[in-house]
Amino acid sequence: MAAEWAAGRCARALPGADAGFAFRPPWFRSIAGIMTRTVLATLLLLAALPVAAQTPVTGRFIAEARCPALASLTDPSNPGTVATEPGKAYALIARSGAPATHYLVRIPGAEPARRWVAVGCGRIEAAADNAAS
Repeated sequence: MAAEWAAGRCARALPGADAGFAFRPPWFRSIAGIMTRTVLATLLLLAALPVAAQTPVTGRFIAEARCPALASLTDPSNPGTVATEPGKAYALIARSGAPATHYLVRIPGAEPARRWVAVGCGRIEAAADNAAS
């Protein structure tokens, strides 16, 4: 009988016990369920948060220096070693967070064309207001 009890096959196992596992009181299942739901709800809330906050902007980014144009802020890789050219204007798409550390610009001919450039690499020209002209 001792061998059967150790293997979890005893017919006189405690109520609520699973084969091969130690006895768990009935309230344990409700606590485990609450903990599971709490963890899942927390993960869903965290997944809803933006990874890198972007604020859409319009205008042009005028490069004042040759700077790397990164494909991603989280992975600082630069496929194709793309860089800005001093004096050249690029379409401005967004800025990172507040305060901004990088601008998202469109660089023609780059793959991907949307690249992140450091704020200190150039200046911003606001989009022309059509209503004023």
